[in-house]
Amino acid sequence: MTTFKDLESLQLFLKQDAKRVSLNPVRFINVDSMAMWIEVKKFLLALADETLPLSKFCEGKDTTPNIKRVSAALKKVKKSQFVSPLSEYLRIIPEQAEPVIQKFIKADYQNNDNGKLRIYFLMYRMKSLLRTVPSDDPRAKDCIVLFETDEESDYKLTIIQKDLDVKLAGNEIDGFRSYLEYWEANPDKPLILHTGNAIHFEKNHFFDDVHVIVTSYDLIRYQYGLPASVFEELGTDNDWNNLVRVIIKEGSFEDACRSTLSINRYSSSLFERWNRYNSFQKWLLWLWSRQQSGKSYEIVAAKACKSSAEYLDNIYCCIIDYLRDDKFEQFYKDRKRILSVMQAVPTEHYWNELSSLNRIDALSCLTCLTDVEQKTIFEIVAEFSYQQRKSVLSILKRVYPSLYYYLQNDEQPNCAGLSTEHEQYFSEYKWLKATDTLTEEFVSKVKRISLEKGASVFQMQSRNHFVSEHYDEHTSILFVDGMGIEYVDYLAHLFSDLDEQQYSVFFDAGFCTLPSVTEINKDFMNGRNTVEPPVRELDELKHANNAHPESLIKQIHILDNLKNRVLGLLVGNTHRIIIAADHGTSRMAVKVRNTEYDNAYPKPDNVGIYKYGRFCEGTEDEPKYPTAISYNERLIFADYSRFIQNGAPIDEIHGGASLEEWIVPIITVERNIGEKPETVEVKPKITKFKPALGTKQVKVVFSISGKKRQNVSARIKGNSYKCEWADGLYSFTFVPSKADGILTVKIADGGILGQFDIEIEQGIKKNTNFDI
Repeated sequence: MTTFKDLESLQLFLKQDAKRVSLNPVRFINVDSMAMWIEVKKFLLALADETLPLSKFCEGKDTTPNIKRVSAALKKVKKSQFVSPLSEYLRIIPEQAEPVIQKFIKADYQNNDNGKLRIYFLMYRMKSLLRTVPSDDPRAKDCIVLFETDEESDYKLTIIQKDLDVKLAGNEIDGFRSYLEYWEANPDKPLILHTGNAIHFEKNHFFDDVHVIVTSYDLIRYQYGLPASVFEELGTDNDWNNLVRVIIKEGSFEDACRSTLSINRYSSSLFERWNRYNSFQKWLLWLWSRQQSGKSYEIVAAKACKSSAEYLDNIYCCIIDYLRDDKFEQFYKDRKRILSVMQAVPTEHYWNELSSLNRIDALSCLTCLTDVEQKTIFEIVAEFSYQQRKSVLSILKRVYPSLYYYLQNDEQPNCAGLSTEHEQYFSEYKWLKATDTLTEEFVSKVKRISLEKGASVFQMQSRNHFVSEHYDEHTSILFVDGMGIEYVDYLAHLFSDLDEQQYSVFFDAGFCTLPSVTEINKDFMNGRNTVEPPVRELDELKHANNAHPESLIKQIHILDNLKNRVLGLLVGNTHRIIIAADHGTSRMAVKVRNTEYDNAYPKPDNVGIYKYGRFCEGTEDEPKYPTAISYNERLIFADYSRFIQNGAPIDEIHGGASLEEWIVPIITVERNIGEKPETVEVKPKITKFKPALGTKQVKVVFSISGKKRQNVSARIKGNSYKCEWADGLYSFTFVPSKADGILTVKIADGGILGQFDIEIEQGIKKNTNFDI
């Protein structure tokens, strides 16, 4: 093996070598650059007697040369030959390279008796191959000549399957014979060979920078800079075929994505169009998501699956892997947003995965975006008793906010100022309604309260009182049939996002007129501005045949429409809307029927029975019905007792005096007119009080910053107290109950100005544990 560094030395050697006697006529001469290949070729053409082009041995336009025929022809030559371009044949069929080299070296050349015959093989960039020829083989002596110059960094041969029918920038050659002919003439870079046989070269291990493009994927990867992380297995042939057409037009993978998905840059907002995309666009969105460097949930889910068919599955299921991860909360939020805009439906695989989790973890992964998930959430929640509710409430706030805020509102607790007893009552009632259960403890609680004959309710103000207090000529009343106080927490949440600079919202709790029927509970609207039509869907829904939990789901949906309707009404001279109801309803009074807790009385003689036995006319037999309240010449059950009557309610009922039927919310929404309302400070003089001896009264004194006010009132547990003004301070008196401890006082002047807590210090209570 002989090596040279400059052209002159190489040429001198070859001239001298041609005059020497050599048993082996073969000379493989390798050059590293195309420019030098052309120069050496010129020299060898002059040095050799004849040229043997390999293209002559191609039996078809697109076939490789028949090396056996080449070898046979060379064995018989009588004059020196220049053979070209053998390296280009060996380049695309590297597995044949070493055997072919050895074949030519070891061949028996018939006409080299004088040792002056020469067969020159000019090789391009085959140095590594030629160095594999054994140096101890005497037949290879002087056969290998290396002309070492700086190798070209821009050499590239691209072999393209002709079926792809694409055009690339460069020297395009059609068919392998033409390719050899091109080399036999004056080649240039870059080289692009279109051949129907590219598929046969696909798995070859090349000596050089050779790219075989058999599929659309190959073309995209090698010609258009497809990211290395995009593997062919990620798409079907049809996917890559569609993509290559766009890339050829647009110029790059990124530009193809932007064009196909109609966006300037990647954004998760693309998922809003998911249902409008065809299968190719969905596949491309998934593939593009995989290439993003961000760590948002849809990107993580895209990278975790191997096909677009799995993508929706993975968006649903990938969250399970992060249940114990610090990123869970943010991932859940991202996932819920993505699934919402996709309008996706849970997959079968997702349900299978959830079934393998414990109930708390399964609940944590659900969303409220679909009916089937909502119902599953209700099913899981129903497995927990009222006493166990804390296990799921915090999770509900994330997965099903509407249900959470129906059950409780920790951001605006007790916004309507219910007494502690009533607040606890409705907390339990709502849980039982949401879980469609009834407990002996709750039935006993209802009965105990009923035996008080409405004492705790009559301590409150009536609905009519609050409507009158808030109503003026610029007010309209929106009537909602069947809206009990059970919804006040959810309504507070619903209106919580209103701009406080533009709107003020107040919540009160008052009792309706007994019995709790519409006919006698519309008088608060007489002679006043009312909104038409009223909202009757809530009450109609409860009288229809709706199974659990569809009824509660639909009830919440009906309430969802209230805010926008109210805002639409606050225009022109209407500055205030009062949302008020005729009565509430009871789910438990229906659910108790035909159970061990069903206390059904025979129909009394000669009296009318109404509302499936919730009340009757006349009060003569009052002693027979200890849980009934005598009111307006009627006996009205305050628990779940009933008179036997034909027919039965389906979902919920009203007409009785249970707390859920009797107490209703009054919501006042005001549009702030003119200047921004001033900020005032309400400050009590003292906060601890002992009821006065004899009168049992407490006098509360407080200050309000700013101007003197004429219509200040205080609200405690739903009751309103007129305040007096003297010496720069306001005051009111009231009689606390024996059970009162910490009380919240809300100070109002049209709207709520502020609030503070007071503590009632009760006297020494008698301990009956030692009574004999």
